[in-house]
Amino acid sequence: MPDKQALSSPPLAMMRYNEEGKEASMPKRSPSQNVPKDMQARFDEITQLTDAFCQTSLNDEYRQLCRELTATLCRKRPSPLARGKVTTWTCGIIHATSYGELSL
Repeated sequence: MPDKQALSSPPLAMMRYNEEGKEASMPKRSPSQNVPKDMQARFDEITQLTDAFCQTSLNDEYRQLCRELTATLCRKRPSPLARGKVTTWTCGIIHATSYGELSL
């Protein structure tokens, strides 16, 4: 049975080091919306849908978060966005950015 400290500490992948030693934190967020050329069409399809939803139901901050998350997923190799339906990815991205903040 794992001890209490093991359950409460963040995963090793999330640990960062500074001058004082270990520090638990989330990875830094990239505001870049640059995507590879082969993923540009998919990025445009998804962001068109997320932008429309955010304009009617959310706000510009969520629109920006959805765009950043979509761009990050487009830059992964291999990109998970290359497979699956655009509408499914759109729903997943909106859910991931707004989970815990909204009751949609």
